[in-house]
Amino acid sequence: MSEIGCPIRTDLAVETQESLKKANSDMRGVKYSEKKLENGIVVSVVTIDTENAVKATGRPKGRYVTIEAGQINEEDEECLARAAKELSRVLREFVKSVCDKKIYHAIVVGLGNRNVTPDALGPRTVDNLF
Repeated sequence: MSEIGCPIRTDLAVETQESLKKANSDMRGVKYSEKKLENGIVVSVVTIDTENAVKATGRPKGRYVTIEAGQINEEDEECLARAAKELSRVLREFVKSVCDKKIYHAIVVGLGNRNVTPDALGPRTVDNLF
């Protein structure tokens, strides 16, 4: 439940941040930045770094990155390649920020929505890793 009095029904931290902003809710501890790249890709970063922000967003502390590639489709190989390149850059940046280069060997990403049964396999699988 958010501070605005209704549950926020979204997967994306960027949408949660936008909902709080529209409702003029307390945004302390929620940082937002957006970068529009020349290739039409938009990279949004929401950082949640206080207990106030955790309560307001219903999300754990962390850094949430959303990459939007407009009307991406399987036939547009150039757009897919640009999006893949940006995703690769974001993942490299993430790995460098959290891992000691002498220790890490793999990164596991559990994509999906744990609150929607057909889409919950990724997050639930990651929950059970050692």
